[in-house]
Amino acid sequence: MQARLNAEIKSEVDGIVNANRGEGEIIDANSIAQSSSVNVDYKIESSHGSILPIVFTVSAYTAGAAHPNNFYQTLNLDLAIGEEVTLAEFFKPGTKYLEIFAPLAAQAVAKEQNIRLEPDTPITAQDEWIKGGTKAEATNYQNYLFTAEGIKLFFDPYQVASYAAGGFEVLLPYAAFGQQIIYSSAEGEFIIKIK
Repeated sequence: MQARLNAEIKSEVDGIVNANRGEGEIIDANSIAQSSSVNVDYKIESSHGSILPIVFTVSAYTAGAAHPNNFYQTLNLDLAIGEEVTLAEFFKPGTKYLEIFAPLAAQAVAKEQNIRLEPDTPITAQDEWIKGGTKAEATNYQNYLFTAEGIKLFFDPYQVASYAAGGFEVLLPYAAFGQQIIYSSAEGEFIIKIK
């Protein structure tokens, strides 16, 4: 099982690196050599039961760019079976979980932006950038973790705010989903994959 899990994690990291390979070294107008790079860090979040939630924080710099491209990539591995757990498997069939996510995520991002940025005019969930980045579309919710406290959503720079504001992480407590979750035992611990 350990070898299978290691292979899954290595495959994830290799995919990140291969997708972000630069064109090699270039020489700019000042004849200063620059090279492309990809840095990948990871963190294992707290969880109950058999799900291992891992977030990869990636910084990919392409030679000559103004700044690196920073983004998240997540992986939720069920240690009992050695496979990734998806949102579709986590909820009852037919659950419109993205429609539940959207307003909760928009409110949480707006709150975090107000804390982090201290704007003169408070930012609301109706902010166009937030509305677009938290709209109930699968592309907005590709990075998530099943943690001990709830579903943690990750938003890359430029998704819900400017690059300067950075990425955002918001936690949606499991209580927000009521009886829609099927990937849990009576104790609330995630233990088996339901198909």
